Parts: sequence; structure tokens; C-alpha cells
Amino acid sequence: MAEVTRAAGEQTGDRGNSGYWPGLFDGQQARLLKINIREDFFHDIEQRGLPLSHKVLRRCLKSITRSPGYLSRILTNAPRYDLDGEVQGYVTELESQLALERLALTEDR
Repeated sequence: MAEVTRAAGEQTGDRGNSGYWPGLFDGQQARLLKINIREDFFHDIEQRGLPLSHKVLRRCLKSITRSPGYLSRILTNAPRYDLDGEVQGYVTELESQLALERLALTEDR
């Protein structure tokens, strides 16, 4: 998880998650991301000239979104957030069900 928070910008020297996208964190915990946010990240990285490769970002997103903690928070009607920390949709019943199935698979390992 350390690589994930560094990629989110924590390496700036500030304590907490005050890096590139602080609105995506609630304390030390990543908020649920809006659908298709990866393209928003890529665009923001290019626009701001951030020192992150697309490869590192993809790995970080996989690490976050496949973690048991993240999957367990994907509940029906839970808010999803954009890069600025604004609500940009809500978890559907199907998404919640799929997350529970994936969570069960990770717990079986």
C-alpha cells in the first residue's frame, strides 16, 4: 500500500494524504473511485506534468481496487468520487454483488 499512497502524491513531504489527489482519501483510506477514473488520472498527469507513469498508476489502481478493504466498502448506493473528491455517481446493486463475489474469492486464497 505504500507504493499506492506514494503514487497518489504523498511523497511531497507533507504528512497525511495531501498529495496529488487528496480528495480521493478519507484519512488513510482510499474512497470509492468513479467508474472510468483511470482516463481522468492519465489526463491530469499529463496536464500537470506529474512524475507518474501510466504503468505505475495502473498498478496502483489495481492494488487499491482489488484490496479486501476497498472491495468490502463497495455497497449499494455508496458514493463514488472523482479526482477532486466530488461525488460522481453511486454503486449499483450489480457492482456491489460483483464486489462481494470478488471479495469471497480473495478470502479463499
